[in-house]
Amino acid sequence: MEGESTRMSVDTATGEDLHAAMVDQLVADHAEKGLVMRPEVETALRSVPRHLFTPDAALKEAYRADRPVMTKRIGDEAGSSVSAPWRIAEMLGQAADATDGGLSGRHVLEIGSGGYNAAMLRELVAPVGSVTTVDIDREGDRPCGRLPRSGELRRRGRRLRGRRAADRPARSYDLIIVEVGAWDIPPAWIAQLTENGTLVVPLLWEVECDINGFGFEMQRRHSSS
Repeated sequence: MEGESTRMSVDTATGEDLHAAMVDQLVADHAEKGLVMRPEVETALRSVPRHLFTPDAALKEAYRADRPVMTKRIGDEAGSSVSAPWRIAEMLGQAADATDGGLSGRHVLEIGSGGYNAAMLRELVAPVGSVTTVDIDREGDRPCGRLPRSGELRRRGRRLRGRRAADRPARSYDLIIVEVGAWDIPPAWIAQLTENGTLVVPLLWEVECDINGFGFEMQRRHSSS
């Protein structure tokens, strides 16, 4: 029993060290880009252990600042993942910068639920805000069950499943943050924003190159759905 306790302590300390090093790297990367990480975003990053949402990954992989972690594969293709910390940090910073007064007390819709980003959003909207997270995958909301309970905010959180979950006009949101690549912006997302609401979405682009003619063209690819 004594040996087991020692191993658990060492493992925990290693995870804490890797966690701290990851956030330090993200702060340094922001500085190299001429950015300043918002204090509340840094606090959220330091408060939420990423490895809880990547249970099949080694600790070193869970705390890589530059890589996503695949959580589900469909054949040889990636089905679900927890986004790379650098991208999450930048998107949360952009969202907070664009929202007058920051995210505290705001109502947020997250599209694409890996659990990790939702946990940090909950830190940012506390103590009276809410986070609703939706995913097309029936297993997508399972990581949310790893979120520690947090009183009122926990009770107000909702997890919806299904292809059209994000299109249900259940309420208006101060922030909609999209954790999946999108070819276009569905009108339903805009319709669910409050009057001064913010939408943060990583739009996908299609790049065409003509090497012989030295041509280069980049255009947004529109979804047919």
